[in-house]
Amino acid sequence: MIIACPSCRTRYRVDPASLGRVGRTVRCSGCGERWFIESPEAAVDLPPLPSAEPPVEPTPQRSGSAAAVRMAVGLGGLVLAGLLLGRNEVVAWYPAAAPAYQRLGLPVELSLGVEFRRLGSSRRQEDGGNVLVVTGEIANVSGQHRAVPPIRIGLIDGQGREIDHALFDPPRPALEPEAVHAFEVKLAAPPPEAHDFSISFADRP
Repeated sequence: MIIACPSCRTRYRVDPASLGRVGRTVRCSGCGERWFIESPEAAVDLPPLPSAEPPVEPTPQRSGSAAAVRMAVGLGGLVLAGLLLGRNEVVAWYPAAAPAYQRLGLPVELSLGVEFRRLGSSRRQEDGGNVLVVTGEIANVSGQHRAVPPIRIGLIDGQGREIDHALFDPPRPALEPEAVHAFEVKLAAPPPEAHDFSISFADRP
């Protein structure tokens, strides 16, 4: 037979034989409420058993819907943990998610996934002036579609100090997985004390 706690309404399945001929006091294992359950065989005017009778604790009846809710909550927790712990991968796949993590105060370390290759430089005379030409390739090494940031060229003097720099648009705004694209940038009238150059990706404005 099915009984329900009068306090918290938790339902239990009870064997009628365990109630005896009269009935007995039971206790809810959820909230601790005690109440008397009459045996189906008991007469209407029979008194309940003395309170000293040890209470029985029926086994709660587990419903399928409750188990489904617990499973859904557990899966939701796993998904949330994945979104938090794997936020770098999420933003790499979907960059528009970065502001949401920033609003939550969660730092995101996003690898650019692109790199420079085959760098070189030369000086030319163009339109009566000296020009520094930097050439190379930009390769997508991430295995995913990647945006390409601006190119930053720094000019270095003989003491290793940067004395000037310039920004250039990339040859393409984005690269497909494993794509490689050549580039060439020109710096007009570089300072005579510039002996070397540095190259890096600049932050997007």
